[in-house]
Amino acid sequence: MAKDSTTQLQVAYYQLLNNNVTLSGNPVPVYDEVPANGTYPHIQFNDTSLTDNSTKSTFMDNVTFSLSVVDRFSLDNGSRSRLNNIVNQVKQIIRARPVPFTLSDFNVLTSVVDNDIMRKEKTDTFTYFIRELRFRHIIEEK
Repeated sequence: MAKDSTTQLQVAYYQLLNNNVTLSGNPVPVYDEVPANGTYPHIQFNDTSLTDNSTKSTFMDNVTFSLSVVDRFSLDNGSRSRLNNIVNQVKQIIRARPVPFTLSDFNVLTSVVDNDIMRKEKTDTFTYFIRELRFRHIIEEK
């Protein structure tokens, strides 16, 4: 019976990114759900998708894991440079070779960037810069 790898993958993402992504020497917070008093910039976990890629002898999954890097500035101010710095660090950590993931029940065989989208949103008081990243992983059950 195949197991679901997404929970272990999310825990591994948190362990890899938390306190390892910094801006001016300060850690960038990593959130599953951003609290009301959340700080900016931050990394937030988003959606996952899983497609069964099993063979007759091996349970395998094709998993996507999405996250957003979000920065906020007062209205009509801001720059993408802090956001781009953080995204560069995230990509280096997640795509490191050898694959940096340690999961108890799975082997992560590959990690690639599946998509990277930049967008800007404005409210009455803030300008938000958001980079949405989606990573694709081939994961094999041990």
